[in-house]
Amino acid sequence: MAAGTFQAGLEAARAPFDPLSTTSEVALNIGATAAFGALLMVQLVFLQLVVLKLLKRLSNHIKSLWMQLVYLKMCLLFHLLMF
Repeated sequence: MAAGTFQAGLEAARAPFDPLSTTSEVALNIGATAAFGALLMVQLVFLQLVVLKLLKRLSNHIKSLWMQLVYLKMCLLFHLLMF
């Protein structure tokens, strides 16, 4: 939506000075910019959700590895104290 609004301002400044400009061209430029801007935003939000999901999985794996390391450390300490 912001891209379309920005493009509308640009078209409002450009169109009066372009002798070949038509109203349908101006409308198409604004509409296409708004559509592609929205599509880009959807892709960025989707990418952000995927990255957050992967980071959460990575965090869970790190926690699991940390707990295994603590367990191994305790086992090693136990065995060293036994002998």
